[in-house]
Amino acid sequence: MRIPLFRSILVGLASSRYRSASSRVAVAFRARAGEAGVSLIELIMVLVILGIVAVSLPSQLSILFRDITLPRKITQAAYLAEEKAETVIYQVDQGTAAATACATDAASDTPVTGFTGFTRTASLAGTTCIVSVFEASSGNQFARYEFMP
Repeated sequence: MRIPLFRSILVGLASSRYRSASSRVAVAFRARAGEAGVSLIELIMVLVILGIVAVSLPSQLSILFRDITLPRKITQAAYLAEEKAETVIYQVDQGTAAATACATDAASDTPVTGFTGFTRTASLAGTTCIVSVFEASSGNQFARYEFMP
């Protein structure tokens, strides 16, 4: 009866207590007498392990790819909020009342022209104008600017 490869590696390492590390590695990978390759059980074990890894890998990649797009969305939302804030400040500088300048124009801000994945709102709370940008599909808020026009 032949000893499987992984078992011969363990036996080779255990029996070389007083050898150097490099000679133990050499013993671990040297074929034993009468051993020509790997056994069927070893091959099946490798296939099972590779199958488990192959099944779990796509789910991990989908999480990774979802997280890759997040910084881009945050940057776009910050740009959209800043753009709306600059528009409000310009309108106030031109003589428009702050409440009117902060009012949301539903036709142009839901969805935002050129950025169909976002909606944008602006409101006046006291003397502070609040501009918020949300992702249209999930409703998550990605940017919020508060300023006094």
